[in-house]
Amino acid sequence: MILDLVLPDMNGIEVCRRLRAAGFKSTVMMVSCLQESEDVVIGLEVGADDYMRKPFAVRELVARINARLRRARLLHPSAEPDRLQFPGLSIDLGRHEVRRDERQVQLTPTEFGILAALARNAGRVVSRPQLIAEVWRRREPHQVHSLDAHLYRLRRKIQGRPEGPQYIHVVISAGYRFEYQP
Repeated sequence: MILDLVLPDMNGIEVCRRLRAAGFKSTVMMVSCLQESEDVVIGLEVGADDYMRKPFAVRELVARINARLRRARLLHPSAEPDRLQFPGLSIDLGRHEVRRDERQVQLTPTEFGILAALARNAGRVVSRPQLIAEVWRRREPHQVHSLDAHLYRLRRKIQGRPEGPQYIHVVISAGYRFEYQP
């Protein structure tokens, strides 16, 4: 968040203080025309992570933001897990491997992409257009029918029982939901 100290209703120091008191954890960069060292110190003491005095070069602001983002990525690598675990099914996203009851399941890259997209959104409905866009990165008419064929083969490979869906469920007029049902 980039926060100016001089605001119409409440000064930036008070805004920052309230944000931090409310548990706001993201980076706060203060910018101000106030030039005194005391202003900088107060801004940093109430919770700002950085302080820039106006006027400043936009290029410097962008460089500071990029440095903060780079540091955040180093300290907090991707929140997405490498492995998704469900009862009887393990999906290793990094190695593109799927195991059903400890046995490896051979999937095509497209089948794996569909499974990964659904499993990442477990419990939520993923629409057909969303699924097509995520797996194929574009939408073409033949892919709608291709999705049906891929889903049919994928379900046959990972479902534990033929009489009903166990992981991939059709939500009529909405899309698909990945959810384990014994």
